Amino acid sequence: MKSLFKRPPLLLAGVLAGAAAALLIGCSGGESGTGIQASNQTTVGEITGFGSVYVNGVKFNTDQASISLDGISSSESNLSVGMVVTVVGSVNSDGINGTATAISSRSEVEGLVLQNNIANEGTINVMGQTVNISNDTNFKSEVGTITTIDQLIANDSVVEVSGYSDGQGNIYATYVKAVETGTATEIKLHGVVTGLVGDESSGTFKIGALDVAYDAMTVFDGLTRQQLISGSNLYVSVESGNYSGAGTVLASEIERESFTEEDGANYELEGIVTDIANLANGEFKVNGRSVKIDAGTAYDGGNQGNIQLEVKLEVEGKVQADNSILADEISFRAESDTEIEGAVKSIGDNVLTIAGTIITVNEFTKYEDETDVNNRTFNFNDITAGMMIEAKYYADPESGNNIATSIEKVMLEP
Repeated sequence: MKSLFKRPPLLLAGVLAGAAAALLIGCSGGESGTGIQASNQTTVGEITGFGSVYVNGVKFNTDQASISLDGISSSESNLSVGMVVTVVGSVNSDGINGTATAISSRSEVEGLVLQNNIANEGTINVMGQTVNISNDTNFKSEVGTITTIDQLIANDSVVEVSGYSDGQGNIYATYVKAVETGTATEIKLHGVVTGLVGDESSGTFKIGALDVAYDAMTVFDGLTRQQLISGSNLYVSVESGNYSGAGTVLASEIERESFTEEDGANYELEGIVTDIANLANGEFKVNGRSVKIDAGTAYDGGNQGNIQLEVKLEVEGKVQADNSILADEISFRAESDTEIEGAVKSIGDNVLTIAGTIITVNEFTKYEDETDVNNRTFNFNDITAGMMIEAKYYADPESGNNIATSIEKVMLEP
């Protein structure tokens, strides 16, 4: 499968592998550590495991956390590895344990697959949004006839997509789930309003390449009709009902979205670089959000010159008065380009051997049990010799190690 994600520098991998030992001990579940808690922090990133919730290398205790999916109260059992979540809480001084007070996740787009270009371009078109698929995109299916993402059928498959969006119609998928076939019974998407034509009573605009209409029955939330027709760079969410793939979507609800974190708040953002037009002036965008750098910004695994479009990275910093993030540190991520499946021959400290290939894990490795047992808390400590594992990894040129981005238990031991 071709991936459109650019591969960032891999210098970070060697550092992470060396630091993984202490971090992996926490993967066995149970209570979080007792280190002094830092100030409240918002963390955005992929879920990599459970037994608590692991995001961006931190194990967040969820005993007192509220959970929501697409704005609706839910439970931790409805979260999945690969979903992008926003965690509000605190991180202990050890940097690897924390406590969540709220965890939310949303689908960047939910609706009908209009095109499947995975074989040639590594993308699918969902409701006019270009969804980039990488080797590390987690795929699930509730449709019996679809078991792999390349089997999605244009104008028939309905999916939910979690990932990183630039707001301009490009989504970098970390999680895709096929939910039904035929007509999409519920549509959700997010993005910047462009090309609006109309007045307060009715009109049309685009989200990505999708034509969206509104009329007298459309509900507006967080903005007025006048603000819609006179505004610029409005970021909105759109909801609608049935859609079979033909024509304009009539919005049942349009809601304005914005970044509203408190000035000076701690913020950790994982995602994809989506705009570097102003990088020479010390500003770029991650997932469509402005990030600022200065002489005090530290880099892990690269430097300012490695900030390029579609590179995956993590930003740690503080929210500014204009809701940008001033980066204290930028760490680069890498994606896998190789897969191996087989019985585990041996296990060592943060390494396992499959068919003669030595795989190293770190705090960002995702873990899933894909067998009928479906152990949600499956992690490195559960792996035993003879277990059938599928590992996705990349080769780190600095350390020479094969670094696992994901480990899946795919079959019960023979």
